[in-house]
Amino acid sequence: MKTCIICGRMAAKTNKEHVIPKWLLKMTGHKSRNASLGVDWSAAGLRVRRFPFSALQFPSCTKCNDRYGVELESHAKPIM
Repeated sequence: MKTCIICGRMAAKTNKEHVIPKWLLKMTGHKSRNASLGVDWSAAGLRVRRFPFSALQFPSCTKCNDRYGVELESHAKPIM
């Protein structure tokens, strides 16, 4: 079982909560652009680790994601 990023409880049924919502990535540029975070210590020359912003996800229980994800994003989206 995974821990919900929103409520902190163990959840048998989870889905993925995007740290940066897909609609915001699309609105602010190409939705599959990469983030540069950290260093790949196993690579020669200390190469910077790159991965898509859309990969920044945490587990959340379905109840929390449905409630807070929809509620918060519905308020934030018009402002953005």
